[in-house]
Amino acid sequence: QANKQMRQVFVELESKYATYPLEGTTWLSPSKDKAPNGEPAFIASAQNQGLKENYVYGPEICGKGYYHLLTRESYKILSARGSQEVPFSCCCLGNSNKDTMEAWDITKRIMCNRSLASVPNDYQAVHDAGGTYGFRP
Repeated sequence: QANKQMRQVFVELESKYATYPLEGTTWLSPSKDKAPNGEPAFIASAQNQGLKENYVYGPEICGKGYYHLLTRESYKILSARGSQEVPFSCCCLGNSNKDTMEAWDITKRIMCNRSLASVPNDYQAVHDAGGTYGFRP
């Protein structure tokens, strides 16, 4: 359920590298690592060229560009975006509005946890985020 909700909020999360729950052991370093399939962890780009599978576009430690979903930076970008972009809310939309807001809330919590996590592991992420804002796996 959480994976479907996350993809509704951020289309970039339609990737095996973002599947909830993450259970990895080490974040990729955007400046020096490669993903398991050989892709770079960071692709510099001054302009957003549209969606790139397995990546999130935004400004972070290496500058503007595409950060692989196995970097913590990709979740920092999504967490910041989630804080700035609030879904349209209207009481006349009924259950569809409730579902949208629930998906938004769950996704925001997971992105926040991942942005603070010491490793790409959603169980550890709840602990690292202090357990107060966490969506528990």
